[in-house]
Amino acid sequence: MRKLAAFALIALIAMSLATVSAMADDTAFSDLGNPVNYNCCSGWTVGGQNSVVGLVRDANQFTSLTSGQVTQIDVGLGWVTGENAATISLWTSVNNLPGTMLGTWGISNQPNFGSTSDILATILVGPGISLTAGDAYFLVVEGASTTWDAWNMNTQGVNGLLLQDSGNGWNSFNGETLGAFDVLTSPGGGGVPEPASLMLLGSGLLGLAGKLRRKR
Repeated sequence: MRKLAAFALIALIAMSLATVSAMADDTAFSDLGNPVNYNCCSGWTVGGQNSVVGLVRDANQFTSLTSGQVTQIDVGLGWVTGENAATISLWTSVNNLPGTMLGTWGISNQPNFGSTSDILATILVGPGISLTAGDAYFLVVEGASTTWDAWNMNTQGVNGLLLQDSGNGWNSFNGETLGAFDVLTSPGGGGVPEPASLMLLGSGLLGLAGKLRRKR
């Protein structure tokens, strides 16, 4: 009986840990290849207010495949000249235009445009930004003051709504090749259990261990 009780406890612990470790991020949207690839040498112009090309902001619309909290955003973005810095932001979509900004993040030190087809700007998103499956959103890319970047196009044949703003509001272009990016969410809005949840899990296993010991 002693061996059987010990085996049951070990099996239960293993199953619990496997459940925790299996909670990988879901893909809300991706037009990146597998393995990651995008068009090294074709992209949408991104320019800061004082850049060589003048102000050009780009927005790509996507529909979320999952519901949950956003955990990560990856973008294929190449640097041309000027300051090597840009801003990525996530917006709701209202009448096919950016509505409410959900979050914004700064990135820098992008690879030279045309030099690579697999290096991504990765943004780790903290808690509090959620997507709903079936709803449309916009990912917006804009350069720092003197930045001239290019948002690399995807190579997966994914087309959609591209918006560009040169200072006079958004201009819409339907059926265009979208920039390369993905948006990841936690599974079902849950993700890896918080420390308090893990503590409860551990307490439950310890309690079971005590019962098994008493039955020996």
